[in-house]
Amino acid sequence: MNSCRQYFELSEEPIAFKLKKISERYLRDMNNRLKKDDLTYSQVAVLTFLEHRREEKTSLKDVCEALHIAHPTGIGLIRRLSEKGFVESRVDPDNRRFRIITLTETARGMLHDSFRHRQRLDQRLTEGLSREETETVKRLLDRMYDNIKDETEEEET
Repeated sequence: MNSCRQYFELSEEPIAFKLKKISERYLRDMNNRLKKDDLTYSQVAVLTFLEHRREEKTSLKDVCEALHIAHPTGIGLIRRLSEKGFVESRVDPDNRRFRIITLTETARGMLHDSFRHRQRLDQRLTEGLSREETETVKRLLDRMYDNIKDETEEEET
């Protein structure tokens, strides 16, 4: 155990706190791994989204909506990814007000490596769990997210 005082017995920690600890450790591990490519987890999230939409026209607005980020944040992410040679941006010939964002081959190779690392992290997260237990955890986490999402959406309206 680290030198920080533990505020809760592990069994009494709030669920949200447990999820936060897991998320922080996961993000720290991923960001450390991505340093070699001079990337952040947020930038890889953009690249992953673009890879999933490989066959579709994807605009900055699409990226911002899918990743729940503000337009200026999206602009900064795309600009930095472009400077690093991971994305290209061009005017949409069907609507000149929009720019289409696409991955480069360099980005695809990096994503392949990143995906393998994420798989290893997922294996570590579920070590000792059966396939059925892992599916149950995923299902429960999805349900928990839906529960909190619904409440958050109600508060926003």
